[in-house]
Amino acid sequence: MDGRRRPPSSERPNAPAASAASSADDRDRSGGAGEGDRLGWADVGKGVFIVLVVLHHTVSKHYEVVTPDAWDRLVAAWAGVTLALKPLRMPLFFLLSGLFATRAVHRSWGEVLRPRVVRPGYLYALWLAILAVVFTHARELPMNRTRDAGEYLADLLFATTGLWYLYATVVYFVLVRATRSLDARLVVALGALLATTSWVWPIEAYNRGSVLIHFVYFAAGARLPGLVRRLGEWRGTWQVALLVAAYVGLGAVLLASEAPRGAATLLLSLIAVPVGVRAIVAAVAAWPRAEQVTASLGRRTLPIYVLHIPVLALLHHLVGELPPVPTVPVLAPLALAAYPVLAALVVTAACLLVHAAAVRTPLRWLFELPDDGPRRGN
Repeated sequence: MDGRRRPPSSERPNAPAASAASSADDRDRSGGAGEGDRLGWADVGKGVFIVLVVLHHTVSKHYEVVTPDAWDRLVAAWAGVTLALKPLRMPLFFLLSGLFATRAVHRSWGEVLRPRVVRPGYLYALWLAILAVVFTHARELPMNRTRDAGEYLADLLFATTGLWYLYATVVYFVLVRATRSLDARLVVALGALLATTSWVWPIEAYNRGSVLIHFVYFAAGARLPGLVRRLGEWRGTWQVALLVAAYVGLGAVLLASEAPRGAATLLLSLIAVPVGVRAIVAAVAAWPRAEQVTASLGRRTLPIYVLHIPVLALLHHLVGELPPVPTVPVLAPLALAAYPVLAALVVTAACLLVHAAAVRTPLRWLFELPDDGPRRGN
């Protein structure tokens, strides 16, 4: 590659990891309604946002590193896109994850302990160890990682790596389940208070800040499912336009003021989440044929979540460097501009293929408890 190799935006970034939900979601997808009253747009939302998580990591961990300095503006544009989506990507994903946990919160511990706590906890510990091994070889990819047994044990107690979503779903569910006798509004308010502490402690450069921030969204989805449903039924077109304008304006102010990232995420998400729900519902209505594909992804987030970083590391190794000089003046910039999207889709598809092959072999313990039968994937 001509010119220096660009360092990543942060060696231990605050960027949220991709996310996955427990397969117990399949039994709770009605979000508190009757079994036949399924929120299809919520499955679509999870499908869209898991791809956005892969796109985010493709840009921040791969594209920024392998793209020559001659394309600085293009890289900056993509970095700006993923930054703008930050207050929407994980907050809305956790809101939907909480929504799918609504019924489980009110079941007995005997019914929910294994699917909601033991299984994701097992997968978190397992994949934390697997990725630690992967990163002893794939050292070029700039990711939070465990480098020794001490860090592994520390991450079991309080996550810092890209697997923090699995850790958070266990902790969040236990907290919401334990506080189910309290008023839902109080639980959500306490979640918001917890989120404000994320920029008080010196952990904002790690995913631990994200763990503190996002409980409020999971709690809102699990304890206030009616509110989420009303967001899905909202049809205010001009209000959406005003919210988008407010999002852009507030984002510019927060960026200029160098506000803590946790504070900016929390404030902007109050605008981004309702806009995101409205956009998903509108997209489902406008492109019904695409609903089936994206909803299918939304029900298979786990293999994408745990596999996309190793697959991205392999891609990073294979690509090495992108061309420093355009060979075709028009096509080269277009190809480089489209590369993050194409790479993210390739990584996503590869994850699903690996998972589909693994669950048909004894290797299905990589995605399920060893004595569980095969599931659909999330």
